[in-house]
Amino acid sequence: MLPFISIGPLALPSKPFIFILGIYACLWIVDLVLDQVDAEPEWVRATAFRAIIVGLIGGRLVFALTHLPATIANPASIIWPITIGYSLWGSILFGTLSLIFFSRQQNLSPLQLLDAFLQPILALLAASVLGDYLGGPGFGTTTSFPRLPTHPVQIYELLVVVAAFFLLRYLQPFKKFEGWLSLVLAAFLSAGFLFTFNFRGAGTTWGNGFQVNQIAAFAILIFALATLAYLAPNNQKESLTSN
Repeated sequence: MLPFISIGPLALPSKPFIFILGIYACLWIVDLVLDQVDAEPEWVRATAFRAIIVGLIGGRLVFALTHLPATIANPASIIWPITIGYSLWGSILFGTLSLIFFSRQQNLSPLQLLDAFLQPILALLAASVLGDYLGGPGFGTTTSFPRLPTHPVQIYELLVVVAAFFLLRYLQPFKKFEGWLSLVLAAFLSAGFLFTFNFRGAGTTWGNGFQVNQIAAFAILIFALATLAYLAPNNQKESLTSN
């Protein structure tokens, strides 16, 4: 763990520092995928930046809502970055919804935009997970190994994100329809996180002790697989008809 990164006389909190680097990496990668979107480059860059801002706000709000008693006790904590956490799932949800909204404004396919932004999104995911590992939140459950007292769950999650990146690079030539890559990656990531969340030592729970993270990952997995099953036959029929 490295909660602070020293740069000369400065000691910067590692999680926000790594996440800021992730934002820069995300915006840099957006420039590399501009040709995948049928829109003006400046609009694509602005849309990516706005989606990041909306995602950050959404992640903040979702965390506040899932920790409502603490939020009610200290409402000012919502806008005070040191005293409240952050929901990765909330950020992904709000960021994705913003991409869909902005694409509709330009009469652009939201599925095309999501497919093009997969690499930048993976960069942000990797930064978030690495920041968690260095900053300390999201610790793992205990192990039976003396030299490894707790599971390095963030490293497991980082491996899932890296594997998703290589899977994306491999699958790009086999893209079947707009949104296919997004759905496949969503299914892969949610399945991987559903497994790694078993090693998290703490988390918000609902019902009979199910973690909110696990419920969200399972819901996304089912949605992605069901949508793939629904769209694939339609796509095949359209291809046959066009021939």
